[in-house]
Amino acid sequence: MKEIQEGLLVDLLVKPGSRRDLLSFEGELLVVETKERAERNKANLSVVRILSKSLGVPTTSILILKGRASKNKSILIKGINEKSFVAIKSQLAKTVRDAKTTQDNLKYQ
Repeated sequence: MKEIQEGLLVDLLVKPGSRRDLLSFEGELLVVETKERAERNKANLSVVRILSKSLGVPTTSILILKGRASKNKSILIKGINEKSFVAIKSQLAKTVRDAKTTQDNLKYQ
């Protein structure tokens, strides 16, 4: 992750053909799971939509700079800085933990 004048550069890993659409982190790496397959740009478009919704920025603010045909991508998120991204990351981590706790509780009832 690197903050530049235009916004924030972020490396991410895409997992196309997943069971659900999900944004998560593996250490410092942003991971985007999408139900769309990696064909005819469907997964890339889905990744942009997922990021847009999760980060609260317009889809036009997210550009794939490298890796259009790869699972490993570099993106530019315009209009967001590192501080706000870290706050969003913390909120996402809490949401994922809460969902996991709920699932675990349902298993044992």
